Amino acid sequence: MELEEFVKELETLLPQAKHPMTRSLLQDAINRNKTSSKTVKPQTATSTAQIKPTIQVKTYGWDQTDNLVKIYISDIPGLAAAEESQVVADFTNSSVNVKVNDLNNRNYNFSISELSGNIKPQLSKAVLKKGNIIVTMTKTITNPWEEFTMAERKKKEAKKEKEKLDEMSKKDEDPSAGIMKMMQKMYDEGDEDMKRTITKAWYESKSGKKPGTP
Repeated sequence: MELEEFVKELETLLPQAKHPMTRSLLQDAINRNKTSSKTVKPQTATSTAQIKPTIQVKTYGWDQTDNLVKIYISDIPGLAAAEESQVVADFTNSSVNVKVNDLNNRNYNFSISELSGNIKPQLSKAVLKKGNIIVTMTKTITNPWEEFTMAERKKKEAKKEKEKLDEMSKKDEDPSAGIMKMMQKMYDEGDEDMKRTITKAWYESKSGKKPGTP
């Protein structure tokens, strides 16, 4: 602003100058300062936008019917004061992501990257109701979900598979293996007479002789 006023003052003095040299000097000063005023950007008050922290929401409840799955989110401080426009939900065929933006200078995010089953994104929504976020998702196939997330489903399937393998292993185990282990322990811990008795029993068992026969 001061530079512009200075240029105006020089322009006022220019018609009053009589000597050509004076006029030339004034005109040169006017031209130079006009150029400088164009390159100087006015200072404006700016505020640095504060980056709001994002809190990951882990606590939730869920329920289902034959064709719908519902998620209930309430463990967010101040959620009762939030507005519908602050809640944004994104869906894919197998995932859900819900954001609550700018609530008490924080952002909140709830996300399931892989659901136990598939859903229809276009028929799914999230609504804010009495301090709760209710997410309603429409199943692609009408059937009950045993687990909510794919991670939980895989964990349960892996546990069942392990139990099945353990059961098969028990059935295939040699019935005499337990007896042999017990006799080995008796031999290791027994005295000389015990060791001779067990050695004789092993020998007779392998050679097919009946106990007590020469």
